[in-house]
Amino acid sequence: MENLIETFTQNNLDGFRWLVEPICYSVRNNALYITPQGHSDFFYSTVEPWDRFNAAALVRKVKGNFVAIANVEPNFSARANAAGIFGFINMNHWSKLGFERTSPKTPPPIGPITMVTNFYRSDDATGETLRNNPKTLWLKYVRNNDSFAMFYSENGENYTYLRKYAVPDAPDLIEVGLFAQNPDIDPVEHKINYFSIKSVKKVNVRTGLEE
Repeated sequence: MENLIETFTQNNLDGFRWLVEPICYSVRNNALYITPQGHSDFFYSTVEPWDRFNAAALVRKVKGNFVAIANVEPNFSARANAAGIFGFINMNHWSKLGFERTSPKTPPPIGPITMVTNFYRSDDATGETLRNNPKTLWLKYVRNNDSFAMFYSENGENYTYLRKYAVPDAPDLIEVGLFAQNPDIDPVEHKINYFSIKSVKKVNVRTGLEE
């Protein structure tokens, strides 16, 4: 699929919009670099007495079923730094699939983390720790009618299923794109190497494959 980042320029993001603007961004060597504001996250807590919707998110409208794929290279200088794919219906119904540093320890154990806010509060699910500490990760986010699913891959070919969830009566038109965050620290720059969105008639939410 076409790498949409290759169509970006500094002044033209090819139909995408900043849902939440970063401090700065740049397009260099067919990669997108995003610097979110400091102490930024997308999370509506069920425990802590705060909600955050201040990380950077770049999205565009997508109609019907789709397969979205990203290759992300987050800045792992602090716990919970992450970058990944973002799906947005409205302020109370959104989801993110990210590659995240999940511990403050050094060297950092890192792994995919998935979250979805379906009914006003965020649930939080973490995938397996990737023991070889890769710098980049492939992420896949798919929709089939009212069902959504998330996957990851270290090589961009063989994807591991993470989770699926339903949004009853989800609108046909939603926004899908990229996000970057750094909840515990001041601004740092994250790198997105690849992003594509393909509209499909049907996709298997267990395999992530178009049918």
